[in-house]
Amino acid sequence: MSADILHRALTEAPSAQKFFDALTAADEYVAKVDELGYLASFAPPPIYYGQCVCGSVFEIRPSDGRVDLTGDDCESIRAWDDLHSYCQDGAW
Repeated sequence: MSADILHRALTEAPSAQKFFDALTAADEYVAKVDELGYLASFAPPPIYYGQCVCGSVFEIRPSDGRVDLTGDDCESIRAWDDLHSYCQDGAW
């Protein structure tokens, strides 16, 4: 998003205000990414991790401290596997 704004500001009829607006937007974007990275550092560790050949990732990170999969977790894993069986069959 911010890269788009910066690119447009530098390539379309440049003006000082457009340039500084783009820099401000880029700074806000970087700050948001930093904040999300900080918040993610507090996420509980995954008790299940799966990655498909298409690049999709599936994790189960329970917030209640449990370390074993529940029936609902297993159902979610099966549903995710079903969704990505097309990829696993080499169609990707």
